[in-house]
Amino acid sequence: MKLEDLQMLAILHQTQNLTKTAQKLYISQPALTVRLHNLEKELDCQIAVRTNKGLSFTPEGDYLADAAVRITAQLEETLQGIRAMSDRASGTIKVLAPASFFRYCMLDMTKDFEQAAPNIKLQMELTDSVYAAPKVEALEASCAFVHGDYCSTLPHIHIGSMPAYAVSSEEITLDQLKDRPFITHNTSPKTIEMIQDWWQEQFHEELRPYANMKNLDLCLHMVKSGFGASIVFGDFFRDFYDLRTLPLYNENGSRFSRDVYFLYSPKLQDSPSMKIFIDFVKTYFAEGMRGF
Repeated sequence: MKLEDLQMLAILHQTQNLTKTAQKLYISQPALTVRLHNLEKELDCQIAVRTNKGLSFTPEGDYLADAAVRITAQLEETLQGIRAMSDRASGTIKVLAPASFFRYCMLDMTKDFEQAAPNIKLQMELTDSVYAAPKVEALEASCAFVHGDYCSTLPHIHIGSMPAYAVSSEEITLDQLKDRPFITHNTSPKTIEMIQDWWQEQFHEELRPYANMKNLDLCLHMVKSGFGASIVFGDFFRDFYDLRTLPLYNENGSRFSRDVYFLYSPKLQDSPSMKIFIDFVKTYFAEGMRGF
């Protein structure tokens, strides 16, 4: 569940009206309806039902909405504290991140942080996870987000796990995945190794990709166009690509997933601006994350 989902639930519970909630969120009513439907599908429960008077929340929906109000209030209180602290801090923090994490997660996060701490600027650099820790250790950057355990000896925060999905332009089963042309994309060596090991465990044969695309978006575009299937960590793509998904599991029944970490230089962690950003990251991802 994303922070935006919590904000949506809090406002929807307050207004009891899809149209008014969509206006407050600056999105269309159909887009809001899709977001609500996807959230219900993710949580496997009905949150609200339409009535002649508007929306009526189910008991599960009331519970979720109450939690959403508490969490968003806590986040706002934290942001206010950061704003007060930011009056005493300024400067630029160089942040490294994989391209997919930057596009699908960091844009909103960066906006929230710079509103909370306007005197502190985030300088972004796209870097594969495998190269991030050495750059932070060499003080070529202040901190980094990485896919997989590339933390080395650096202090780090586990910000969430991204479940894996097989993606295709049409409904697909595990057996069908094995026989579809498989499309990969440039990603970290540990992620490639994870997918290869999972494939070997499931199908007892080596993964032989049909094509390797330069980045994730090209890969998803190929999948959407019907050229084959792929494996993606996280379901962030639902808002951008109309694809069918199949949750993937390990042989022991656990979800096949990838961890995401935030790591930073111990030599910079005591600076006022870095303290503020580290606290912000802890709060922003306190409830975990969905993949992107």
